[in-house]
Amino acid sequence: MARLNNGGSSICITHHNFPSTMRMTDQFEVPPDKTAPSQYHLRSTANAASQELAAITVIKENCSAQTAEVTVHGTKAQVMIGVKGVEFDKKLVSILAR
Repeated sequence: MARLNNGGSSICITHHNFPSTMRMTDQFEVPPDKTAPSQYHLRSTANAASQELAAITVIKENCSAQTAEVTVHGTKAQVMIGVKGVEFDKKLVSILAR
């Protein structure tokens, strides 16, 4: 999980089913064309190469305490928040309710 703060605002970012290393940087592999203030971004690097991946990234505004239940089985990834959710299976997206 990574927590990013800017003044009184924050976000928390969590990857599910994606073993990786996260780091914040203001560096780019290809530098911007124009000079500008530093632009920080989060870079996630997979711990191992993969031919196929089913993963979910959850971004919580102000690092909300609300729980996101994430499950991944094969190519199917499901996110439930309370009684509502979304399921992703390759190109198919389904809205869920308990």
